Amino acid sequence: MRLLAVTDFHSEYGKLPGILKKAGPVEGTLVAGDLTQFGPAAKAKAALDALPKPVLAVPGNCDPKDLVDLLRAEDCNLHENKFRMGGVTFLGIG
Repeated sequence: MRLLAVTDFHSEYGKLPGILKKAGPVEGTLVAGDLTQFGPAAKAKAALDALPKPVLAVPGNCDPKDLVDLLRAEDCNLHENKFRMGGVTFLGIG
């Protein structure tokens, strides 16, 4: 299984196209928090939409508490959750 792992965007998504190009084909994305720089949570939606699916994400210390609501709505919330993919179980605490 080949996954893309990203973290600490801090609301700066300009390098995301280059990251995706360099990563090549992947079977999903793990996001280890800090999608935003203290919000707003809605700003992270464009990044989540651009990442290879499935996306599994937890909030970071610079993300607002309502980011979890966005992650739930986008069906990618790994915070206090688990997900099984390719015989591997992923657990998340943000």
